[in-house]
Amino acid sequence: MHTARCEARVFLEHVQVAAYVSGRHLLVRIRVEGGTIRLEVSDPSPVLPAPACALADDEGRRGLVIVDALATRWGVRHRPVGKTVWAVIGAEAQ
Repeated sequence: MHTARCEARVFLEHVQVAAYVSGRHLLVRIRVEGGTIRLEVSDPSPVLPAPACALADDEGRRGLVIVDALATRWGVRHRPVGKTVWAVIGAEAQ
C-alpha cells in the first residue's frame, strides 16, 4: 500500500500543476479500497486527453504518460458536461 500511496501522491501533484497552469476548475475524487486507490479528475472540457510526446525542456504534456506508468488501469468517462479521467493504482486492482 505504501507504493500505491506514493504513486497516488505523484498523480495528485500532477493534477495540481495541471489545474494551476490551465486555470480550470477540477473536481478530484479519491477512493481507497483494500490495497487499491481509485483517483478521478473531472473537468468541464469536452476535449479528450491524449498521450503526447514531450520534449526534454517542455514544462507540460506528460500527464497521461505519468498516469499510464503508475496506474494498473485508467480510462476516460464522458459526463453531461465535460469528462472524468480515472485511474486505479495498486497491485490488487485487477
